[in-house]
Amino acid sequence: MQSTSSSARRAAAEIPFGHYSYDLLGAGVFAPGRHRSHKVAVKGVLIQDGAESRLNVTSLQAIGETCR
Repeated sequence: MQSTSSSARRAAAEIPFGHYSYDLLGAGVFAPGRHRSHKVAVKGVLIQDGAESRLNVTSLQAIGETCR
C-alpha cells in the first residue's frame, strides 16, 4: 500500500477543498467512517467513464482539518 508522507499531508492540509466528487472503490478496508467530517488524503487509480469519475483507493489518511 502506498501512503502519503507527513510532509505531503501537511501540504495537502493547506489546499482548499475542490468542487469535484469521486466514488471511492475499495475504501472500506481503510475504515473511512472513523474520518467522518475530517479532511483526508486519498490516493488511488482514477477511473473516468464519461461523466462518472471513480477512484480505486490505495491509501486513505486523515490530514487533520475538520470539514466545515
